[in-house]
Amino acid sequence: MSSENRVEVQNPLAVANYVIDLAVSEKHPVTNLKLQKILYYLQAAFLHEERQPLIDTKFSRWQFGPVSQEVYYSFNSHGASAITEPAQTIDFEEFDIETPKINLEEKYVDELKEYTINLLKIPAWELVEKTHEQALWSDYSDDIKAFSAPDYNNEEIQKYFDEGSAEELWKSN
Repeated sequence: MSSENRVEVQNPLAVANYVIDLAVSEKHPVTNLKLQKILYYLQAAFLHEERQPLIDTKFSRWQFGPVSQEVYYSFNSHGASAITEPAQTIDFEEFDIETPKINLEEKYVDELKEYTINLLKIPAWELVEKTHEQALWSDYSDDIKAFSAPDYNNEEIQKYFDEGSAEELWKSN
């Protein structure tokens, strides 16, 4: 595979900020709960469609489905309210506040936009239910209740979607 056909793996907050900005512009509010599920499905989409991860994150198995902890804790102060502003980070070397943004080739930006818009149309609790139907989550329900479930890994997510075990919710119906 040549380097021009590779997805540059993105900072999780950059992808979260992209989703939030698109959610605001499309008038489909996104909560932290919904954001987490969208990020998970975007990762699954890129693993399945492009054979590469989109986001440089691990997803934890939590009570309401997959969670990128870095993103979760950046937005948990919103509770169940819609998130309308992007996350910011502090660059201590430059003493500067930054808003992480995606850095993708246009082809991948187009895919990401299409996938995100399709996922934004799905209610948060439906996304939660869909992740709970997946053996990737349900096989660990006892461990999840005991807060001892292992994180998802990209290989198992890709294999699960490659085998047709889960709906490709990022595609329009």
